Amino acid sequence: MPLFYRVNSTEWMEESEIAKERGSWGVDETIRFAKLLPSLGVDLLDVSSGANNEKQRIIMGTEHQIEIAGRIRKEIKSAGVKPTLFIGAVGMITEAERARDIVQGSDRSDLPESFNEFSEGEETKQARDMLEGDQAIADVILVARQFMREPEWVLRVAWRLGVEVQWPVQFRASEIKHRLD
Repeated sequence: MPLFYRVNSTEWMEESEIAKERGSWGVDETIRFAKLLPSLGVDLLDVSSGANNEKQRIIMGTEHQIEIAGRIRKEIKSAGVKPTLFIGAVGMITEAERARDIVQGSDRSDLPESFNEFSEGEETKQARDMLEGDQAIADVILVARQFMREPEWVLRVAWRLGVEVQWPVQFRASEIKHRLD
């Protein structure tokens, strides 16, 4: 059975008084932690961030969590961590082509215009700087909110990308009833 572990890769607390007094969890700490996980039996690291403290200061771009997942994946791959630790990306993955590009790679010229509408935090800048060329950003994508908005999302994505899927029998119930009548 595969074992997934979800982590807040940064708490976005670097500027807070709490962090100045006691330190803060960030991407560098997550990378060190991720390197330990395969030896503990973890197969996939689900990379999220923040949302745990009212004093956090999230400075985000449209894809800040995806970029951080890419940075962690690149660090894990270049460190040669064995066995393989797969990396999952989250965060506003709503379109078929973007989902494909995250796991297959792209030239990154298709990033939405809104990506530059936000000022970037240091974590996001470092993550973006580490991603070059057409490499994959993550091994899998993990989608939650989009499924709440659109329960048939995976079927729409498959259709957009030209992927054949086996439709659930329940979706064909009216067709089957019609044949029986």
